[in-house]
Amino acid sequence: MDYLNYLFSIEQFSHNPSVAIDNIRNNFSIFESRVKLVADLPQIEMLKSSDEFVRRFQSLQNFIEKTSAQFAQRNDIVRQSIYMLMNSAAEYKPEIHDLSVLGLKLSLEDAYKERQDISKTFKQLIGLSIILLLIIAIVVFFILRLYQTIETRAKDHRKVLKRISTIISSSLEAILVVDKNGFIQEYNGAAEKIFGFSAREAIGAKLSELIIPEKHQKAHEMGMKRILENGAARVIGRGRVKVDGMRKGGGLRFPSKCRSMLSKTKKICSLCHSCAIFPMKSKPKKN
Repeated sequence: MDYLNYLFSIEQFSHNPSVAIDNIRNNFSIFESRVKLVADLPQIEMLKSSDEFVRRFQSLQNFIEKTSAQFAQRNDIVRQSIYMLMNSAAEYKPEIHDLSVLGLKLSLEDAYKERQDISKTFKQLIGLSIILLLIIAIVVFFILRLYQTIETRAKDHRKVLKRISTIISSSLEAILVVDKNGFIQEYNGAAEKIFGFSAREAIGAKLSELIIPEKHQKAHEMGMKRILENGAARVIGRGRVKVDGMRKGGGLRFPSKCRSMLSKTKKICSLCHSCAIFPMKSKPKKN
């Protein structure tokens, strides 16, 4: 547009010589400034990737430089060469048109390429998102399966515990379950009748201090320690073994036969004592 204004002002002079030379010079200066401004734009670097554009743009700059030198002279000299300037501007008009079309074409091609790159990146993001969603879905699936497995095992474990609890509570023999430190964890009704301690009194108490006669307590503690350290047992796993028990208050000691078993778990080592009083020929001794 600036070039057309410059060209139009020269053509006006050919029809009306009274047109001021300064007006023509100003229109050219505006065109020259616009070209210099375009040359400094960052976008021009992209256009310079085309050899044809570089050649045409360099030709434009040469034209501007040559014409600018002519306009730098006095007005009377410019007036004498005005027809030469007009012919030069008219001849260069197709070059300006071709350069503009080329710049527009290269800009559109670059914009298209940029859109293609954006589209490619967007498709890649969609692909990665789908893969990520699939991975999340698989992880969630396995987590749910694991949760169901854990729930099933926990349910089965609760059933086993309930079954064991039923067996312990309904057993006619006294059953005592102790942890690795010798503290009673389970204590059934038969044990209450035999030893005289209620379940509330017995559970949490130390086995050796509750029902083991004082003279046997040290040996019992050593036996427990030996079993836990190296598994060496003299009573556990030997079937029914005759041992002395003690009722509540310590005033009554009696012989009984016990069958003991050792259970090992990851968290705790439990000693399970199944005790039952058998008929005695002699009366129980008192301390």
